[in-house]
This record gives sequence, C-alpha cells and structure tokens, in this order.
Amino acid sequence: MLLNEDQIMIRDAVRAFAQEQLWPNAARWDKEHHFPKDAHKGLAELGAYGICVPEELGGAGLNYQTLAVVLEEIAAGDGGTSTVISVTNCPVNAILMRYGNQAQQEQWLRPLAAGQMLGAFCLTEPHAGSDASSLRTTATLEGDVYAINGVNHAPFAAFGGWSGAISAEAAPEVKDAAYAFLSYMNQPE
Repeated sequence: MLLNEDQIMIRDAVRAFAQEQLWPNAARWDKEHHFPKDAHKGLAELGAYGICVPEELGGAGLNYQTLAVVLEEIAAGDGGTSTVISVTNCPVNAILMRYGNQAQQEQWLRPLAAGQMLGAFCLTEPHAGSDASSLRTTATLEGDVYAINGVNHAPFAAFGGWSGAISAEAAPEVKDAAYAFLSYMNQPE
C-alpha cells in the first residue's frame, strides 16, 4: 500500500507509541487481565479514536486507509488494544456517521473521537457466538422507546465494562432486519 506523507508521519508516530508503550507491556496485561487505561489515553491524544470522524465533530477527518495503517501499528504492539480502537472506529463511529442524525452525532461522536468513551459492538450471544442471523435479542417498541431483551457478552468481555457507547444489535419484530441502538454504560475511573 502506498502511503502519502501525512500517512507516513501518522504511521511513524503510532509505531513509536506502540513500540514504547504497548509492546513491552502487552504480555503482562494479558496475563494479569489488565485494561491499559493509560495507554488508551495516550492513543486518544494521538487521535486514534476518531480517525475517520469529521474534524467538525472532533475527529481527524482522515480516510479508512489511514485507519488501517493506524490499526496495523497498534496491533503490532498489542492486539487487544487494537481491537478496542478498531471497534470504536468501526463499527460504532462508522454507524453513527452513516445513520446518526445531527444531534446523535454531536452527542456521541465527539466523546468517542476524543477517547472519552469507548464504543462496543454487542453481537455475541451464548447460543450463537457472533452469527448475526441467530440473534435472539429482541427490541420491542413500547410507546416511544424500545425495550431490549437478551443476553450479550461482548462489551464486558472485550473492555472489562469500561465502555461508554454501545451499538447493540437486536432482532426486532421485523423479520430479517437488525437495528443498532445506542446506550451509555458506566465508566469506572
């Protein structure tokens, strides 16, 4: 893949961070089941959480090729950390940019792009793994709100419960359709 000068500069900055902060600690973090909040704060300062989010919403306004370069460098340092950054950028940010209204984008994309909250994609159910066609979680319209019922493990397994925005996939009453819902989770300090 041919990179432009800006992408090379971004790659080199993220690579240096990964070699300094992630790679030396990744095995210990895995062994101790540690979520590296300080490393994520450093990556947030580098803009890793909002690579493709438009600048007017607090992101870097870059393209998906640049996101791929950033994720590759982070993954070389720590695969788990790369997964967190990846899920926040795609699908959570991407879904909000494509389908969110202006108020939702303002409310959710700014803190997501700044790394003030993490995105999670809830697609793992005990009976189905990540087979979206086998989801049993339901979303039922009750008045003007949806009640979501089901069992999903993804945000807790992936991020130790430190997620702020959840894009929960649910199979509502409409056959062969899936919906994404946004929800806050507590963020322990």
